[in-house]
Amino acid sequence: MSNNLEKTIERICQKYNNDRTLMMNVVSDVQAELKGLSSEAMDLIARTLNTHRVEVESLVSFYTFYSEKPTGKVVIRLCNDVIDRLRGVEYIARAFEKALGISMGETTPDGNITLEWTPCIGMCDQAPAALINDEVVTNLTSDKVCQIVSELKEDLDHSKLHR
Repeated sequence: MSNNLEKTIERICQKYNNDRTLMMNVVSDVQAELKGLSSEAMDLIARTLNTHRVEVESLVSFYTFYSEKPTGKVVIRLCNDVIDRLRGVEYIARAFEKALGISMGETTPDGNITLEWTPCIGMCDQAPAALINDEVVTNLTSDKVCQIVSELKEDLDHSKLHR
């Protein structure tokens, strides 16, 4: 196991006093710092929190915002609930795929941007919608997608997007 990975997970777990009841906080911090929760990371979390690996893996696999494989610095989560589908989210997905040169569930070759589906984000009244890291983007159109991708390619700071 990587010594650096082990130290990172020990530091994060210690932040929460190695309390397994705060596992979601631990997993969230590990995800944010490492951009993914590898099998090795889940083993270390379980061992450090003195719990079973299946508890960590269950939490990671249940929530769509956690990823077992590395994600980009920016994660575009396109909402695919029924309202977004009725409002043409499939066209928006194709526009993102074309502009980024990747398919849903993939990360750009430079490792900067990941594109994935997510269930309801609470923005049905402004569908189609997405989360770009933690920023909500609504009323998406193909033109808006091109603008977003262009801006992200210039500067990965998603908080500066012109929405």
